[in-house]
Amino acid sequence: MEQSVKRWPVRAAPPKIETAGRRSRADEISPIRGARPPFGVLSLFVPAVLLFLGSAYWLSILWAHALIQREGETTAAIVEGQRVIWGVAAGGALLLTLALILAVITTFRRYAGHVKLLRTQLSQRAKTVESTNRQLQEALETNDRRDNELNRLLEVAEAVGGAVTEEDLYGTVAQAAARACGVDRCSILLRHPASESLVPVTRRFAEEAGNGRPQGFTDSPPSLDFDTLPRMIVDVVHLQQPAVLSEEGDEPAGSSSWLKLFQARSALVVPLVHQGKTAGVLSLEHLREARAFSQHQIQLATTLATQAAAALDKARLYQEIAQRLRQTETLLAVMKILASTPDFTEAVRQTTREIARALGADMGGVWCVTGGSEQLGFVAGYHVPPDLRSSVAEASVSMQDDVIKRLKRTEGPIYATNSQADHRFNHPLTRFIAHKSLVLQPIQGAEELAGFLALAWVGERHTFKSEEISLLAGTGRQLAVAVQLRRTQEQVSRQERLNALGQMASGIAHDFNNALVPIAGYTDILLDHPDQLQDTQKSLRCLKLIQTGVRDAASVVSRLREFYRRRKDSEKFQPVELNQMVEQVIDLTRPKWRDEALARGCTIEMRAELEPVPSVLGSVSELREMLTNLIFNALDAMPKGGAITIKTLRARSAPETGGDRSSDQSERVALEVSDTGVGMTEETRQRCLEPFFSTKGERGSGLGLAMVYGTVKRHRGTLDLNSAVGAGTRVTLSFPAESAPEAVAPRRSALPARSLDVLVVDDEPMARDVMSLYLTGDGHRVQTASNGHEGLEQFKAGHFDVVLTDHAMPGLNGGELAGLIKALAPTVPVILATGFGDILEATDGQPAGVDLMLTKPVSMAVLRETLAELTAQPGETPAGGH
Repeated sequence: MEQSVKRWPVRAAPPKIETAGRRSRADEISPIRGARPPFGVLSLFVPAVLLFLGSAYWLSILWAHALIQREGETTAAIVEGQRVIWGVAAGGALLLTLALILAVITTFRRYAGHVKLLRTQLSQRAKTVESTNRQLQEALETNDRRDNELNRLLEVAEAVGGAVTEEDLYGTVAQAAARACGVDRCSILLRHPASESLVPVTRRFAEEAGNGRPQGFTDSPPSLDFDTLPRMIVDVVHLQQPAVLSEEGDEPAGSSSWLKLFQARSALVVPLVHQGKTAGVLSLEHLREARAFSQHQIQLATTLATQAAAALDKARLYQEIAQRLRQTETLLAVMKILASTPDFTEAVRQTTREIARALGADMGGVWCVTGGSEQLGFVAGYHVPPDLRSSVAEASVSMQDDVIKRLKRTEGPIYATNSQADHRFNHPLTRFIAHKSLVLQPIQGAEELAGFLALAWVGERHTFKSEEISLLAGTGRQLAVAVQLRRTQEQVSRQERLNALGQMASGIAHDFNNALVPIAGYTDILLDHPDQLQDTQKSLRCLKLIQTGVRDAASVVSRLREFYRRRKDSEKFQPVELNQMVEQVIDLTRPKWRDEALARGCTIEMRAELEPVPSVLGSVSELREMLTNLIFNALDAMPKGGAITIKTLRARSAPETGGDRSSDQSERVALEVSDTGVGMTEETRQRCLEPFFSTKGERGSGLGLAMVYGTVKRHRGTLDLNSAVGAGTRVTLSFPAESAPEAVAPRRSALPARSLDVLVVDDEPMARDVMSLYLTGDGHRVQTASNGHEGLEQFKAGHFDVVLTDHAMPGLNGGELAGLIKALAPTVPVILATGFGDILEATDGQPAGVDLMLTKPVSMAVLRETLAELTAQPGETPAGGH
């Protein structure tokens, strides 16, 4: 019977049907194939028929024989035979009838028994078929349910696979779980890794409306501590077993708080378990009525939670990998910037930009230790508003400030999501910006704090993550290396400059002695032969030659001062005449390329091929030092002598890509320095601009060409270097040309509009007497003092229009005297004449009370113009001026 049952087309095998007990009786009954006649009746009926037929045949034979033999005598016998035959036939028929009757009765009885048994068997078989059909129907329903569950799981897997971000994944899992389990809404809460709490991350309805974005937990706290949760929920996390909560159930007290928190009537809470660890819980909620959860819903929810936990863990790992990749990319970008940008300020600015963009900060800046070790100065910033730049740059940040002391004590950054309410950021610098969140990352040097990186969020508060703190720490280490490298470069640069200064010292002394020859010679002549003073023409000639010698000596000192003078960061570029600068550098380096070379027995030929070129905007001292380095490098490449050629020429730059090619190309000025030295290999040419790369061994610092390249970049120029072994080297520098300035008529030496009362203070008698002669010769009234205290007393006792003082004096120096005089008479001009004028300008050392500084020696023309400028009244024109 079982083998004849038709199999149903189901996806899964139906459950096995146990019917052994019911088949035991049916197995004993053979199947009914029709009623069979009884064998007893047949055994009587067949012989009787045979007997009847044999008797008839025998009688027929006898009858035929009698007819033939004795036709007449046989009539009576035939009649008797007929009687016998009819008697036998009647008896056989009677017996046959009785046998038939007996067979019918016997057959009826046995057939009735068979019919009764068949009815019983059919009834049992009908019950078996009904039970089998019922079990098959249940199996089909179970199979369909499992098929639906599998389809739902596949839908969840497909939806999870399509999620891009971690937030999208949360929403997708929540909505898919709500649909699969037939509830109104699903919420996901994750376990906080550092504390015993659950953090709500998303909630989604089964049929999401609108744009389908996950709803936040606006009406719930940011985290739910285990101490405040119902015991059933805590057991879900710890025991990893699902729990059902309902308003109409007999759940323990406290479950209502969970339902109230989620505004639900009933809920099924299942753990998110992956690799034996609980990552959070999945809360499936009925909102309209308190429905019960079936066992298959609980099993489905548990399966979904397991799948969701694995997906969330993979998403977390993916997010961590992506974040670390972004951190690595940012750190690599920072390393590349710091390694490839020669200008430290520009490198810091780009680094601040990279880290601010990576963390989403609105602005940032870097402060580093400047000068001594007690003050930190602003280096560069990112997105600092223009109206705040000067205030931020000038804000004083000291090592003694509380926030800086905290940076020294802590190993990591100081940060706050709500920085306005954090007392640690109570500093004048932070008051310039309406910040919401702040972070200060220390730049830690080898032994002490070298500076700090500050990032600010202005629009909205920022929650700091551990990976962001790690990224800030890596950036701080990179900036610390850059700061240390900068200090090393500055030390080596100073050493390089001192070496160059030492190399030129002998040449400077040679030129200075040459300048003293006419001074000493013609002075001796006039002193030994006083009678020659009667010859006016000859005396004037000697005096002019002496004056020329003095100017040459001053020029030598001026050239030396210009070499070590550094451009201030705040100093603006001025128009520079390259041809004039080239001639100055050739004269400045003449002792090196001519005298020292001749002393070694070789000859260096210096060629200057200068074309009329426009001026360029720049720092003449930096450009002069740049050209000096190039000449010294050329000299080192020609140990046996050779030729150096310096050219200036006009050049034009090609228009930028995508620009208007029909417009005029920008004009540029090219400066070319070539030599006939040994040249460079290709490897050396590729690396010669790298800092600290040198082929001179201990004699070289490896910063000469690196400094040249940095100067070129600061002047918006380009550098092209061509060299080959045995063919010399050619360095071509190109700078943007400055537009031609309007011609300015030369001014004649001006005189003050009136005679002045002048106080001259100088501890050097000869300098004091020369100034007095200058002033009295122009009709001014002069009083002198030999020191600062004496000058102050004379100023208090008299009335003066101008004070002319020296700087370096014992007791009270010129700067202090100027301050005291300004306190007594703020409108009286004070002129400071000193031999340290350039040094004071380079170091911003001009005293506050000084109106103007003059560098000694001061010529009469310069003194006249200075007095005329300082004492001119509005509307007055100095005498002799225009």
